[in-house]
Amino acid sequence: MIKQVLYLFIVVAVLMPVSASALTMDELISGQSGLSFGNGQVLGTQNFTAHSVVVLNQITGETLLSQNPTDSWEPASLTKLLTALTVLDTKPNFNRVCTIDRVDQASGARLAAVDGGAYLMKDLFAAMLVGSANNAANALANQCTGLSKQAFLNKMNEKAKSLGATNSHFVDPSGLSESNRTTAADMAVIANAAFSTQIIREYAQMRTVSFSSRNRPIKTHNLTSTSKSMFEDPSFNLVAGKTGLLNNYNYAASTRNPAGQYLITVVLGSPSQQDSFNSTKVAASLGFGKIASKVAAASAKK
Repeated sequence: MIKQVLYLFIVVAVLMPVSASALTMDELISGQSGLSFGNGQVLGTQNFTAHSVVVLNQITGETLLSQNPTDSWEPASLTKLLTALTVLDTKPNFNRVCTIDRVDQASGARLAAVDGGAYLMKDLFAAMLVGSANNAANALANQCTGLSKQAFLNKMNEKAKSLGATNSHFVDPSGLSESNRTTAADMAVIANAAFSTQIIREYAQMRTVSFSSRNRPIKTHNLTSTSKSMFEDPSFNLVAGKTGLLNNYNYAASTRNPAGQYLITVVLGSPSQQDSFNSTKVAASLGFGKIASKVAAASAKK
C-alpha cells in the first residue's frame, strides 16, 4: 500500500514540472475508492477530490484511467460542447445575424445584451465557448438554427446517443438546469467529438474575443476565456478547454504532450475551480504516463 501511494507520487512528480504541482498530492487526492486504469489496475486506495475523472486517448478513444466514470452528474456548462456540435449539425451560416430575445436571457455567465440585441452567429458561438455565455447558447439554439426549442433539444439528445453517450440527458442548451445529467465517461466522449472538430477547437482555443452587436444600442463585448489560467500555465499544454459550474466545478480539456500525443480529460464535481484545474493536470500526466508505459512495454516485446 505505501509503495503504491509512493509510486503515484513519483509518477506525477516525474511527469509534471514543479510549477504545476503547487498543491500537495494529499490536497489533490483523498478518499477511499481508488483510481482505475484502463487495464483494470487500481493504483492505491486514494482518489481525486473531484467526484469523477476520466482520461481518454484522444486519437484512439481508449480509456486510460477513470474514477466513478458512470456516476450521474450535472454537466453544467460542459453542456455547451454538445450544443456546439448540435449547432454545427444544422449547417449554420455563421455570418447570419440573429437576436438574443427575452426568452434567451439567463442567469450566471451571460452577455450584457439587451432584449432583441442582434449579433453575428459566429460571435454568439464564440461567446458560448470562450466566455460560457448562457444567453448566447440559448439564442444559438432558439433563434439562430431555425429550430424550435424542443426540436433542438431532441437533436442534442440524439447527437449524444449517436456519439455513444447513452447515459446522458439534456433539457437546456446552456447547462443551467440541474436536470441535465451526464457521466464522466459520456462527457469524455462528447468532449472528444467537440475538441476533435476544428471549428469548435479553434473557438475553444481563444483566450480573448471582442465583438459588437449589429443594431442599436451598439454593445461592445470583450470576453476572456474561462480557461485563462490553464492557457497561461507554461507547464501544461492546453489545446482547448471548457469550464462548468453549478453546485460544483467541472472541467473538460484536450491537451498535448511534446511527443505529439493528445488526451481528453474530464473532471466532474470538484470542490473549487482551482481543484478542477489541478486535478486535470494530474490526471492528464498520469494518462500520458500510461501511454508511455504501454509504448515501452511494446518496444520491450520486439
